Amino acid sequence: MTFATAPCDGIYKLETWGASGGTSYSDDRGYGGKGGYSYGEKYLKKGDMLYLYVGGKGSDGYPRDGYAYGGYNGGGRGSQYGRSDECGSGGGGATDIRTSTSLSSRIIVAGGGGGGGAGEDREEGGHGGGLSGTSGGSSNSPGTQTSGYRLGSGENCSSSDSGGGGGGGYYGGRTGTEQAGAGGSGYIGGVSNGTTSSGINSGHGKIKITTPEIISSEPQYITVKTLNCTEPHHEGGHYPECYKEISDTISANKPVIIYDEGLGQNENVSPGKFINLDYPFQIYFPSTGDFYGNGQLGIGKTTKTRGKGFVNDMDTSEWIAKKSVTFGFNVIYNGKLYKKWEEISLPVGGSKYNFYCPLANNEQISSLVTFKVVANNGDIDNNKYPTNKVRYYNKGALHSALRKYNIDVVGRIGNLVIEDTQDFRYSNLFKEPLSSWYTDADWYVNQVIKKVDIRKQNNVVGSYMDIRGDKADDSNHFLNTYGLLEHLNKPNEYLWRQHNKPNTSWKPIYFPLSPSDNNIEVLKDKPLTIGYKLLADVQTIGNYYTDLQIMPYYYYLDTTKNPSDPDYITPLDIYINVSGAYKPFNIFDAARSGADTSLLYPYKYVYDWDEEKLRRNYSQEEGELTKRVAAKYGYTDSSGNTKPLVTPSAISNQLGNGQVIFLKGRNRTFIGTDQTKGMDKNPGRKVSSLFYGLQAQRWHFTLGLPSSAVAVKHGEMLKNENIRKLHSKDGLILMAADIKSVGNVYTLQYAHINNPIKIGKAGTSDYREYPIPSSDIPYSVISVYSAWKSSRDDLDISGTH
Repeated sequence: MTFATAPCDGIYKLETWGASGGTSYSDDRGYGGKGGYSYGEKYLKKGDMLYLYVGGKGSDGYPRDGYAYGGYNGGGRGSQYGRSDECGSGGGGATDIRTSTSLSSRIIVAGGGGGGGAGEDREEGGHGGGLSGTSGGSSNSPGTQTSGYRLGSGENCSSSDSGGGGGGGYYGGRTGTEQAGAGGSGYIGGVSNGTTSSGINSGHGKIKITTPEIISSEPQYITVKTLNCTEPHHEGGHYPECYKEISDTISANKPVIIYDEGLGQNENVSPGKFINLDYPFQIYFPSTGDFYGNGQLGIGKTTKTRGKGFVNDMDTSEWIAKKSVTFGFNVIYNGKLYKKWEEISLPVGGSKYNFYCPLANNEQISSLVTFKVVANNGDIDNNKYPTNKVRYYNKGALHSALRKYNIDVVGRIGNLVIEDTQDFRYSNLFKEPLSSWYTDADWYVNQVIKKVDIRKQNNVVGSYMDIRGDKADDSNHFLNTYGLLEHLNKPNEYLWRQHNKPNTSWKPIYFPLSPSDNNIEVLKDKPLTIGYKLLADVQTIGNYYTDLQIMPYYYYLDTTKNPSDPDYITPLDIYINVSGAYKPFNIFDAARSGADTSLLYPYKYVYDWDEEKLRRNYSQEEGELTKRVAAKYGYTDSSGNTKPLVTPSAISNQLGNGQVIFLKGRNRTFIGTDQTKGMDKNPGRKVSSLFYGLQAQRWHFTLGLPSSAVAVKHGEMLKNENIRKLHSKDGLILMAADIKSVGNVYTLQYAHINNPIKIGKAGTSDYREYPIPSSDIPYSVISVYSAWKSSRDDLDISGTH
């Protein structure tokens, strides 16, 4: 037994299917009868409970001593005692819905099928359901509305009859010696508009509950359980683990037809299931009505019958005094910010209205949206229902109407950026040189790689879409969504001014970071070197304050193969040298597959925040905002003291290991403002600027392979020959990542398009591209490493930046 709770007032549709009987064991099998089907409707108030009893299929006959158990909820047991060649089967259980645990409180029942008999005639069991079940191949009496074996249960066979058990039902079916069981009856006496049929369902029973249209402001769910058991039946019924729970969110948003002025025709539109933070949305609220009614004319007195009205979808604007909408979250309409639950008046003659959901909102599940309309002959909102058709004893009518909908409010994850790498070969790509392009200065590599100013960003690797899903280009500040991260908006501007040229060509380098992206021509065929890590960050907007998870994945790409070859891309297992012994660092998909990760070496990615924050472009403005937000939205500890939120400081470890990385408050800063892409999203300053700050976050992390890392194909043993197979100039190691932000409402997954890997200078004969099929790598590829070199091969790494 389980139960369901009504999420709102209204008429619920109830459907039940009874379970079928088992099949007997004999030369010619006697098949069990099918379960019945019953349908009905029941008015429930919010909070009312229904008790659900889902029938179990009767056990099949099998040559062993004992009984074939009847299905859960009333199936009679079949007999197989001492008969190795003729073994009866159990009857199917009934499926019913009750208002309590009492059998007398049943409001709807679908009867179970009778078990197949194994006697001389190998009779088939009777079908369950209908106002009366059927006898099947036997002469036994089925359950009816007034008689049967007994209320709720089918008859059991005696110890050596080889008969099938009776099906459960409103009244259960009977059975007899070496005969099949009869089916149990259905019942629809506790519902309206009920129907019941026999012989419909095979297998376990099931229940379906369809809810009415939602008008509640709370999240709406309905949960039911159905049998999901393939094991032989247990004496006394099923265990809790035999049931499968099914939980669905109820949607009230139905498809509508909207006239498209641009196309000059009607368009089928499905209402949105969610809106995004910091993004526009549109509502459709026409002043049209469906007034045809039932077509009745000549009504001589006041009646509840609606009669013949006007044509459907006619414009009723001239009869409307007021239209309004109320949201359960802050919105901007016509340049004005309205706080949640603040009623917004709309022009009566319109149908489509444009709104904006600002950053200063919490994410929500099933947030309430209320639409109101008031007629000219009424000056108050006096109705709680979608129509005003009701006429009262004084012949008066309410003159307003109300409709409620639910919509989810969801944040975003995006703006993943590589800001630097420890590999000096790429230092000039990410950071500006200490001197201008025409002046000699100190060099990392003489006349090849200049020393850089770590405080000044030259380029970033990022996406061509910003976190809000808009194209990142010069017209909308590239990836600098909220104005605090200037390095994400044409960062190397001063270098262009030295040449007296406008910076019109800058844009983020698109993922993955490839050798061809290097701005030093002689290094355009050199991938990143193992042992040098990336400095990166990713942004979130919404309720994401304390948890972000990164699962790295490593792959080997064989540049001598075609993309269609099965071994073009191969998953890898990574090991590292620890005190002369190789330990597992990253075993492909181990964290997701549930494999034993206890043997993984507890590698820690460590970074010194005070040293690296300038390389990560952590500005004074971002620091001040982070400090103020952390103080404003702190927490109370166990001693009752108020503490600020944790923020980055000093030497910070990333929690986790080479398999899974967990970012916490020590890795997170706040970057939100009320200026989105330079546009004011807090008109009237009605919301605190710190709330905007809280709702946009930047997560800082370090990622990459240690210098001693070696790779083998996933699943292969760590042997020298397996390592040497992949230690090749023709191979590349790709680093991908599954990134998820875990909030207090939703969990979001990051994704970007995997562009081809580029090696060499574009336009030359040495230039090559290697596509990344999504079928081979479903995650976001971040960077490309050499399968041939590591930082241990560098003569000196102390001079790198």
